[in-house]
Amino acid sequence: MKQQNINQWPKCTMDELTGTFEITKLPDDISIAYDQQGVSEFWASKKTLEQLSVPQQSSNDFIIQWDDIQALYTIVERAFAKKVDKAGSPYIGHCAFVAQYAYQLGQQYAELHDFKDHQYPKLCYIVGLCHDVIEDCDQCYVDEVLDCIRERFNKYLTSSIIIAALQILTRRDDEKYSAYMKRIETNLLAMIVKCADTKHNSMFVRFKDVPERKMEGGSADVTIDRCLKYYKQYVKLYSKIFEIFESPRY
Repeated sequence: MKQQNINQWPKCTMDELTGTFEITKLPDDISIAYDQQGVSEFWASKKTLEQLSVPQQSSNDFIIQWDDIQALYTIVERAFAKKVDKAGSPYIGHCAFVAQYAYQLGQQYAELHDFKDHQYPKLCYIVGLCHDVIEDCDQCYVDEVLDCIRERFNKYLTSSIIIAALQILTRRDDEKYSAYMKRIETNLLAMIVKCADTKHNSMFVRFKDVPERKMEGGSADVTIDRCLKYYKQYVKLYSKIFEIFESPRY
């Protein structure tokens, strides 16, 4: 994607839940600008916009189908088939928890802003389900997951919204954790999913059947400290998310 000073470009806006666009004259290049609410502004070529065949709000074309999400889930489940979490449980259980809790937070956001089609919770679910794929899975599975997202969720830049959030959630090599969290706070989808991630990581109850000798560092104290660290992050993210939730949409 060609990088230019997009602030100098004419602008069109998009409601990421309905796929409704307000179009102005645009240059030939294409780019996307992300803000805390997912994607509220993007820049695209006229040809690209024509290819989008922008729907009315009542159109079913933008509805994210659960069958497509299930197809993605099957790939993610296969990608994590041989992996376990720190409690020794199948790793897909962590992915499923994060997806479901992110979905619940997305529902609250949609209801607060009276979004009729409620596609945002499904976006949250998809990103939550895949949030660790890029960082933790073999490249063949990463490619398969991203290809599935591009193929199954290719309407009205939906796949771009999902993949952008996944890239933000993927910690870079040698990236300081503070810089990583600051980057996450630039994108609401990423914030919601990271909030769900830290909530699950903070739950010491997951370790209730794990012998202390098999816990991290061979000590329950180490595991408790780790859970407390994640709990503090969870509370901080949760607070910031609801500040955004309760602010005017536009």
